[in-house]
Amino acid sequence: MTSLPSIDPRLRRWQWRIFGIAWLSYASFYLCRVNIAVALPLIQVDLGWDRSAVGAIGSVFLWVYAIGQLVNGTLGQKANARWFVGAGMLLSAACSAAFGASSALWVMIALWGLNGWAQSMGWAAIMKTIAAWFDPRRRGRITAFFSPCFVLGHLVAWAVGGWLVSRWGWRYAFWLPALFFAGVGGLWLVGVRSTPQAVGFSVPRSAARSHVGMGEILRSLLAHPRLRWAAVTCVFASMIKDGLNLWAPTFLVDALDMPVSSAALAASVLPLFGLAGSLLAGWLSDRLFRSHEAPGIIGLSLVVGLAMIGFMLSSGTGSWWIAVVLLGVCGMAVYGINALLLTSIPLSFSEEGSVAAVAGFLDFASYIGGGISALAAGRLLDGVGWNAVFGYWLAATLVAAASATVLFRRTQPRNH
Repeated sequence: MTSLPSIDPRLRRWQWRIFGIAWLSYASFYLCRVNIAVALPLIQVDLGWDRSAVGAIGSVFLWVYAIGQLVNGTLGQKANARWFVGAGMLLSAACSAAFGASSALWVMIALWGLNGWAQSMGWAAIMKTIAAWFDPRRRGRITAFFSPCFVLGHLVAWAVGGWLVSRWGWRYAFWLPALFFAGVGGLWLVGVRSTPQAVGFSVPRSAARSHVGMGEILRSLLAHPRLRWAAVTCVFASMIKDGLNLWAPTFLVDALDMPVSSAALAASVLPLFGLAGSLLAGWLSDRLFRSHEAPGIIGLSLVVGLAMIGFMLSSGTGSWWIAVVLLGVCGMAVYGINALLLTSIPLSFSEEGSVAAVAGFLDFASYIGGGISALAAGRLLDGVGWNAVFGYWLAATLVAAASATVLFRRTQPRNH
């Protein structure tokens, strides 16, 4: 990873300290986010809810998270990232613990929605911190090394959550991760500083936008043609990623009669193969596509489309290994797309001083798509079945590929 241009070994040590804590912190966000996916089958049975009800919990989280990304992305551009992210981590841990103690649908929807707001305080401000400490000129390499944090965080969250659900029940999948996450939040508050200047280093500052109002920042984001098409791509790409993340364990339980613990373990191929996809996407962006994100997004979207066709053709066979292989292929592709859209593109705005705002804006678009998918998939499952869901995700994949094609054409004049 390229470091800031300095021979000071103390600065190097601080860089790796910041990177390590940021990596662990964002990975830990997933402990109190995706734990709900492995708990859903037992929540459904324990509380007597249909899929539309549990889908509503997921949708409210994603939509609140999306709005939070838009607001907190611009606030994070102006706020001290150390305190901003730390507050979000502690609030999220409290919401997860309270959710595990609840049984009323509307209380749980409200708590998980508040958790979505707390979770939205993380990504943009963490990206701003990474941009402040590291040279943005090799953003593909930063993407490759940092993006695995959300992949491995997801993997560990599902593995631990599945084990807790099978051993002690679904409530413990919210209580114990909340306790650990609160501890990591304390580490962030103690160990991180938002900028090198905060600990006495003199390094060039990027263009500052802290004096610009939130409305002006949002207008500039919406007026940027590259960001508009990146946002459209985010909406449709995340319909598949977040839809799979929420419903994959339920699919394995429903369609293949797998136990919840086995389904959680099998569904973990999504983030596991996603690790390879994130690394590959960052490398391709730097080495093959000269820091153009769109060609990688287009290619990976087509891979997802083929996997969805595979799901539809193999339905009714009852073959668990085909399902797991297809989930792995989807994981590699959707996490690679996610890394390019939500890490590489925001870091490309480092010199303009708007990393947090861009990251929040694109994450907003991403989770709008995820919220739509969570609710739509639940309705389709109640009314039609799994093949309708895979058909819906196939259509979303094709639209994502088409919008990424327009995004690539829009970047050509700027880069030439």
